[in-house]
Amino acid sequence: MQKFTLDDLVKRYDVAKGSISGYIKEHRNEIDPQAQHIFYVSGKFSWMDETALEALDKLRGYRNEVTLLAEIEADEEKEELKRQIQNLQAALSGALLETKNAYKQLSEAQTMLLESSKNIQIEAAKAELAEGNLQDKEKKLLEAMETIGTLKAAVAANDEKQQHFVAELEASHEREAIAKKQEAEAMAAIKSKNFEIEMLKQEYEAKLAAEKSKSFWQRIFG
Repeated sequence: MQKFTLDDLVKRYDVAKGSISGYIKEHRNEIDPQAQHIFYVSGKFSWMDETALEALDKLRGYRNEVTLLAEIEADEEKEELKRQIQNLQAALSGALLETKNAYKQLSEAQTMLLESSKNIQIEAAKAELAEGNLQDKEKKLLEAMETIGTLKAAVAANDEKQQHFVAELEASHEREAIAKKQEAEAMAAIKSKNFEIEMLKQEYEAKLAAEKSKSFWQRIFG
């Protein structure tokens, strides 16, 4: 278990002992609500473990350079994903508008076809039109039907395009979720690495202090 003394906290936050000691006392319930991670000797603060240190860092808004760099990179990736989603949404809106217009044209063509059919039926029933006129009407009817077929094909193409944009949008959301997960994993790795660095630093400082405390003859004869 990593131990963080008052001296460690003074160096970490660059504050006076009295200030950080008072802060811990004032926010003890927030830092260690279960009373399992801060340790006292004779009623005075002695040390805290990694769990309490993490809570204290969060409470004081402490972030080192590695953490800040990771947050900046994560924010940039989020912004890029947002831009991609916005572009896809704009493209999807355009496809929806094209589909709406195609349906409108199809409806108009069907109305024209219905009117043409009625006219043909009336004229045929009256038997007042020459065969040539009837053939002309049938020709127009066939042309209208061809137009409807073309419009239906356009609608189908727009539907396919719309499905493509929807799939892209869903994929973009999935990439955003993966990015968030990777961000969380990266933050966890950074925290672990910071604790490891802190432990190595304390070990080095302890060795250095022990070496300084030796007398001249102890240093010579080991």
